[in-house]
Amino acid sequence: MSGHDASKIGSARAIKIPLVWYSLTHDLRQTVVGVLGVAFSAILMFMQLGFLGAVRNTATTILDKLDFDIMLASPTYLYFYDTGSFPRIRLEQARSVPGVEGAVPLQVGFNTWSRPGGGESSTLGPGRTTEDLPVSLRAIFVLGYNVADQPFRRAEVPGLNMRVTVDSDGAGCQTVGEVADLNILRRPDTVLFDRNSHPDFGPIELLDPCQGPSGRTALPARAIVGQREVEVVGSFDLAIGFGADGAILVGEENYSRLFGGRSLNEVSIGLIRTSAEDPEVVAAALERVLPAEDVRVFTRAEILEQETSYWVREKPIGIIFGLGIVVACAVGVVFVYQILSSDITKRFSEFATLKAMGYPDRAVSGLVIKQALILSHAGYLPGLIVAAILERLVSVATRMPIELTLADAIGVYIATTLICMLSALFSVGKVRRADPAELFA
Repeated sequence: MSGHDASKIGSARAIKIPLVWYSLTHDLRQTVVGVLGVAFSAILMFMQLGFLGAVRNTATTILDKLDFDIMLASPTYLYFYDTGSFPRIRLEQARSVPGVEGAVPLQVGFNTWSRPGGGESSTLGPGRTTEDLPVSLRAIFVLGYNVADQPFRRAEVPGLNMRVTVDSDGAGCQTVGEVADLNILRRPDTVLFDRNSHPDFGPIELLDPCQGPSGRTALPARAIVGQREVEVVGSFDLAIGFGADGAILVGEENYSRLFGGRSLNEVSIGLIRTSAEDPEVVAAALERVLPAEDVRVFTRAEILEQETSYWVREKPIGIIFGLGIVVACAVGVVFVYQILSSDITKRFSEFATLKAMGYPDRAVSGLVIKQALILSHAGYLPGLIVAAILERLVSVATRMPIELTLADAIGVYIATTLICMLSALFSVGKVRRADPAELFA
């Protein structure tokens, strides 16, 4: 046989004989199991990325809505739900720094919430109120501010969907558009309730005094926050994320009352608005003026980055979801390796026959790698579809911003392909050890 004929035969072997397809379809059951294994690994990665993305997105939910260019905080500031406090006089000093347009104090902290009562609901039956519900003692996040100020960005106010009762007898409600619309929070022991709070705080149809577009459905509900009874005079949408299960918004004086008369000479956070084009210049000036032992100065970009980093890299929930992605990848590698390794073991003599026919190690190993690539693509698509459905269901059930992004889809596709390639590389060692002489042993 001439060299030209041998070359033609080799080319036919390499191109015309679909050995990979024959190998996959010869045992459909094992192939389906392999595809399901890849899909399961992809689903795990998608879900963990979705959860991690929700942690990242909700890390700055409240900060994103606040109106500031620079933030002042205590030297003990850890993250938004553990701020510490600093002297209010530092805000007065900050106002005197060139470029500072405004300085708004914000009080934040956790308190206890127990049994709402005073409202009647058709869902509980005629004559029944939330007094008939079991006592529920839960931690609730409290935001307090001077009602004369506006701590939220103007563009974010419509999204907060704040609605308050117009008068004390609950005759009607109005949507908050201006600072003056929240004057009702000047009344002692009045609060706005976050509609996205956990149901354990009480039925939202009772706690929201402005349920429905037409206004009132019942008399304002009452609850006990800390040691004081409060009246829920309005509601808003905040969706604070993993930091707390519920929230209320109060005036600064009511914040002091709810926390046992806490002094307002100490503030949790200072929101600084600047007129300068570069807030970093003003931030540097504030650092020179304000004593470091009392105050830390952050630009908006710095505090958003720190908050996200803390939740993703230091909080257990972020670390767990991050490790979950690694575990999902490991599961995929092990699963696909087992499928390929088992297939090679079953067809060990067949691979040896291919070598006896003249196939080089590279060509035989290429069959295994191609088989792994087909499994990765066949498993990725169903994994993507199932993960999209699951993430949507979880998002609706938990009210968390869990979503499948294009970046996640591309990342998981690359990871799935690499997982299958890595499994194939672990498996080709067996193929290379296939000895044609064993066929005649």
